[in-house]
Amino acid sequence: MHYCNALTVTPTHFTITTPNFPHGLTCMLTVTVSHNILGAMEEIMPLILVIVALVLLKYFEIGFVENISWWWVAGLGAVAFIWFEFLERIFGLDKRRAFDEMDKVREDRVKKIFKK
Repeated sequence: MHYCNALTVTPTHFTITTPNFPHGLTCMLTVTVSHNILGAMEEIMPLILVIVALVLLKYFEIGFVENISWWWVAGLGAVAFIWFEFLERIFGLDKRRAFDEMDKVREDRVKKIFKK
């Protein structure tokens, strides 16, 4: 079992450092989220980041997550999949987001034209 020595979390990345690997090796895993992704998917990122964090914490057996079953982590992923593939379409949230983006582009274009 490899235990985490340090966990660093910032708004754009998180790093897990594990120094207890065989032969004195240290493993450092850093996940970076680019600003383009954050801007495009700002509504789904919190749920996706929670799922990724739970998977990493469970894999490295850190804290309270080491005692829970993988089924809880997989279940949260299944709930996210069902939400984004089916329920979001049923409630029309995907089209509303697309319409909001088109309205913003139109408003920017009008401001640009009349600003000259």
